[in-house]
Amino acid sequence: MASPVLYVLILALRQDVDCSEIFSSPGWCLFIYGALVIGELLFSSVTCLLFFITVQIIERFPTKYPLKTWLIAFTGVLLTFGTFALAAIPFGLFDDKDGLINLMYGNCLCIAWGVWYYTF
Repeated sequence: MASPVLYVLILALRQDVDCSEIFSSPGWCLFIYGALVIGELLFSSVTCLLFFITVQIIERFPTKYPLKTWLIAFTGVLLTFGTFALAAIPFGLFDDKDGLINLMYGNCLCIAWGVWYYTF
């Protein structure tokens, strides 16, 4: 849910979008946010299932805390990147005309950061 916000922040930092435009029509912003969240839920359901299975497998190995966390974070980022690659190649999303690659960066950051709050 946070990655669409990161997406807009990255676009604002890259100056691809004017911040005054974002706040001038809050209804449109909520619509775009909802569309991004629904789209992410559709694309990430399989990724979430694979990530859950991978976490269960990694948790069974007798490794220490930092290594286990790094493995899970790395796996989550790879699965996220893979999902975006599979979705992006047919639609040409990696040409970055709309900056949607920044949405992938936001998702990867949220997953990697969120793994550190999970207790194993």
